[in-house]
Amino acid sequence: MVRKTKQRQAILTVIQNAAKPLSAREIYNMVKVQHPSIALTTIYRNLDLLTEQQVVSKLRVRDNEYSYILNAKEHRHYLVCLSCHKTVSVKKCPFDVFAAKVAADTGYEIVAHDFQLYGYCRNCR
Repeated sequence: MVRKTKQRQAILTVIQNAAKPLSAREIYNMVKVQHPSIALTTIYRNLDLLTEQQVVSKLRVRDNEYSYILNAKEHRHYLVCLSCHKTVSVKKCPFDVFAAKVAADTGYEIVAHDFQLYGYCRNCR
């Protein structure tokens, strides 16, 4: 269970109200309005904790650059543009049948998976 601090709650509120996944710097810039003394390292530490506790999900948008979203009740998959970094949710899971087959073939109990497709959006092609 993650302890609710004022800073952590501000981070979660920003992520929850966002229309798209946000980078740590975007979250920092929004949280800094209410908490001017907050440091970017504090944002990263809290995002790491919230990711570890599965409160938020971390999406890789390119090498060593991530965006963060609030975990949904159902899992989601994303398309990420390599040029503008626009991130779009894929509504239907393409892996349910595949995961069931892998579980049957290997004896594993599949509890989660993470999937992102990378390419170029219509505006960047």
